[in-house]
Amino acid sequence: MSIKPKFKQILTLALLFILSFMAPNLWAQEDLYKSDALLKTVKIGPHPIYTRILIDLTEPITYQVKANFAEKRIILTLPETQRGPRVHSKAFNDKNLEQITVSSREGKVKINFVLKRSNTRFFHSMNPEKPQIIIDLKGESRPILKAKIGGLYPATRETKSRSRQSRKGDIKKDDSRSGGKVRLVGFTPEKVRNIVTRDDQEKEKNGWEDYQKGLKEFQSRNYPNASKALKEFAEKYPQSKYLGQALYLRAEAEYRKTFNELNPNYDRALAAYQSAMRKNPKSKFYDHALLKVAKIYDDIGYRLEARTLYKQGVNKRKKSLYNETRKNSLAAMLMKEERFKDAFDAFQLILKSSPKNLDAKAGIFAIANRFYEKNEYDQALEIYEASTKRWPSELNEKP
Repeated sequence: MSIKPKFKQILTLALLFILSFMAPNLWAQEDLYKSDALLKTVKIGPHPIYTRILIDLTEPITYQVKANFAEKRIILTLPETQRGPRVHSKAFNDKNLEQITVSSREGKVKINFVLKRSNTRFFHSMNPEKPQIIIDLKGESRPILKAKIGGLYPATRETKSRSRQSRKGDIKKDDSRSGGKVRLVGFTPEKVRNIVTRDDQEKEKNGWEDYQKGLKEFQSRNYPNASKALKEFAEKYPQSKYLGQALYLRAEAEYRKTFNELNPNYDRALAAYQSAMRKNPKSKFYDHALLKVAKIYDDIGYRLEARTLYKQGVNKRKKSLYNETRKNSLAAMLMKEERFKDAFDAFQLILKSSPKNLDAKAGIFAIANRFYEKNEYDQALEIYEASTKRWPSELNEKP
């Protein structure tokens, strides 16, 4: 059946009439989504001292930070922001941060950071190079001044805020946004001025600004500049309380700089680590440096020195977080020396105390492969059969 021409005209006009009302709404929806920034990811980034949290956005925004240290919480509010599909609440195995919860409502996103300690320093800023908010956390065992942190922080400039606690009372701030005065309960204005003056003098005496310069270069992964700045700091402030940290940080900068080279020569990194360990043997970074020195010796083929330092760490630092790595490295050295039976026993011993150790598991399969390559099929088959029973999911069609 054919439709009459007149009926076709009426139908066309009706459709055009409906679309004319729908189009503005569609355009309005598109503009609405375009106007809001998007929260892409919330993740932990690298930092040698602090817990660094990176909040990635599609564009710079003005954000708000509120801290409640009594409840161990910091709340970051992102107005006019949509929550991206990759952003979820999560828990962390971290010394400063317990978990992050994310919620979105009425065009704003709230990120709630649950802290491990109520005594926590934190710094926040907008990355000047890309739309990213940076938050650094560091728990303190000693009491620090209590501060109520709040207010909006623009994306056009870097803003840093330090939160402290004290047994004496709270810092109170007027609600007015312009020119509000801060009052510390239990302290006279003169005492506050004296505290601030002593703090400034202490920083100047210990070279705080110069140390921060080297630290920022390290955080930016500009390791040559970081090493240079930290070396100059150590020479200029030999009595600084930051000297130990600066020496270890410079050694790490030298190592990472060398690691990226085509033909790495670790002499300078090795000397820097040894200097830091000699001048500050009680540092919390000593254990890490001891592992790095052993690894450097291992990489350049000084097996006697490497084995001695690996064993020193295992025997003298029973609670070290690096001991599993040291044991893996000792077993791997036996493989390099083609002492496969000893290496197999070493990996088995590691798996007895740490059944999920991936390096030890991979080491056992590597030993079986080496036996197979050397045509020692009986020994290879024995390990393959035992391994497939223990880890059936690792079974491969090719030996």
